[in-house]
Amino acid sequence: MKDFTLDVYEQLILCIKRSGYTIIPYRDWPFHSDTDKRVLLLRHDVDDYPTRALEMAELECRMGIYSSYYFRFTKEVFQENLLRSIYRCGHEIGYHYETFSLEKGDREKALYKFVKAMERFREICPVQTISPHGSPLSSYDNRDQWIDKEYKSWGIQADVTLDTDFNQILYLTDTGRSWNSPFNRRDRVEEGLSLDIRTTSELMAGFETGVLPNKIMINVHPQRWTNSVLTWHREKWVQQQKNWIKYVFFQRNDRDPKQE
Repeated sequence: MKDFTLDVYEQLILCIKRSGYTIIPYRDWPFHSDTDKRVLLLRHDVDDYPTRALEMAELECRMGIYSSYYFRFTKEVFQENLLRSIYRCGHEIGYHYETFSLEKGDREKALYKFVKAMERFREICPVQTISPHGSPLSSYDNRDQWIDKEYKSWGIQADVTLDTDFNQILYLTDTGRSWNSPFNRRDRVEEGLSLDIRTTSELMAGFETGVLPNKIMINVHPQRWTNSVLTWHREKWVQQQKNWIKYVFFQRNDRDPKQE
């Protein structure tokens, strides 16, 4: 099976539903966190190619599920009509922020840009939750922008990485174009539940055999999933180059505590 196609993604969603999980966006997590029922938080970090996010959002809508889409505030990604279309499908829209790394650790400048971006987002739709961009080649972790979770002063309920107890929920991500890739630098949790898988087939087998916990968060990057043969091979090649660059970068900086 060729992985990371929309057809495979549809099979994954069907498998999750057959396994008895309720699929929810992050905004609904407070209503499910204390139950014993099977719940899967479905989240998307939209780093590039937002039209693929729309395609995935429309597929999910046809399948009767809703998820969270976190958009970077860049010229290429922040497309107002596209965000409106995804929101009208019933999905949650959030801000995939990277202000701290862009401002090289200057909190005052980072906060100013964060607030301005939030104002633009909220001209389009409500924003209740946020997600940090990994910025893997930066020495700055965007989560370090916050002291005492100031983002809650702007009506933000939660940061998906800072306000989730990952000792109670399994986190899985397709960063690096592999589930739980060894090339993943920041899109991971240091403590909590873990699962040794690499392919979507292995992930679906975990659902089918019932070995997975009742609470799961999956982060799917829409840019990686396509049925176009040319686009699929291009995405695979580009990700291979990115993984190689990150590997070299990590090796060079692995003795610097700021890079950990």
